Amino acid sequence: MSTRPPIIALAPNDWTGKRLNRQHILSRLAARGWPVVYSTGALSVWDRGSSRWAEAGWLNRFDSIEGVQVDRPGRLPPRWQRRPAWDHFVVRRHARRLLKRVKPTTAGVVCYLFHPEYWPYVEFIRPQYLVYHAFDAYDVMPGWSPQLAEWRNEALRRADLRVVTFQGITRFYPEELRESVRELQNGVDEIFFAGEPACPPDLARIPRPRIGYIGAINPKVDFKLLIEVAASRPEWHWVVMGKSDLETEAAAGSHIDSMRAWHAFRALANVHYLGVRPFAEVPAYASHMDVNTICYRTGTDGWWSFGSPNKLHEQLASGRPVVATPIETIRPFAHVVALAETPAQWIEAIECALVSGGVGTPEQRRAVARQNTWERKVDVLEGWLEEMLRGRAPSGA
Repeated sequence: MSTRPPIIALAPNDWTGKRLNRQHILSRLAARGWPVVYSTGALSVWDRGSSRWAEAGWLNRFDSIEGVQVDRPGRLPPRWQRRPAWDHFVVRRHARRLLKRVKPTTAGVVCYLFHPEYWPYVEFIRPQYLVYHAFDAYDVMPGWSPQLAEWRNEALRRADLRVVTFQGITRFYPEELRESVRELQNGVDEIFFAGEPACPPDLARIPRPRIGYIGAINPKVDFKLLIEVAASRPEWHWVVMGKSDLETEAAAGSHIDSMRAWHAFRALANVHYLGVRPFAEVPAYASHMDVNTICYRTGTDGWWSFGSPNKLHEQLASGRPVVATPIETIRPFAHVVALAETPAQWIEAIECALVSGGVGTPEQRRAVARQNTWERKVDVLEGWLEEMLRGRAPSGA
């Protein structure tokens, strides 16, 4: 049995093939001997009618994926936040079920919270150690509430280790806790360095030059700007890959303008939407673009302004030129990424990339990506965890 304490990780996203940062981190900790259980918490009555509810069984089960015990919550019993006594019972029952799965060692249990909505679980898990790890600026995301802010602050005060993907997120935290928060930006999977992948057939059919965007299609992407750029250079072929969340959000009454802009962009003759591809296939697509892009909105305080894009180092690992919006987490990489904000700047940056290879060389871009692999990121995080177990304050990295 491992001498390392088991980790009960709670996060709001299902464990899927998309490979979120939580999956990168926890699967690597599991490979290093940390017993890990991952859960999205009990289903709620408000999940009825959703795909999560439809896909769930009546009872809970666990799947072993990449060495992690992934909790698949059942429909019964569901949470019901408007009935505090019932909700309290369901959370306690679910927490006890997770505890039974981890088989605590003499070293205790680590509760790893990726979102403050899971603070009520801490009361029942009663962990020896608590990690609070924020991967987004939740305060500026839909659904944020005074209750979540209170739980977030309680979790921060109780936590033995506090982590964010970008230090700017701490602007929302109690001032006395900001200096104790550690930054761990997102990285790149080693799969992006494996050989020279062949060009996928559907991409090969698209004329060059190919300008690529690979990632989630949601309100962070500035489609209004992309319409101007694509329309002004019809000879450039934009290739878009990723899941669109905009239709769902628009149906709920939010981000309708973003959805309309996305559909207008997609309707252009030189825009090619390839949908979603398995994570293992993404390196081949990124490697056969002429330019890869990260076009996020600017001039707003949206959650995307505080993010650490997974795709940054994935694109650098391809060796292809990269053009990106100058959000704070990307600015330090200006020696290998062309930064552009206005349509004119985007056109100039892409032209430069097509004509002269853009900012940096392929070797320089790959070198930066190799310095930011997920293995290196987990080296840092594991060091913090081990220091936490020894009762020492984590040091910066």
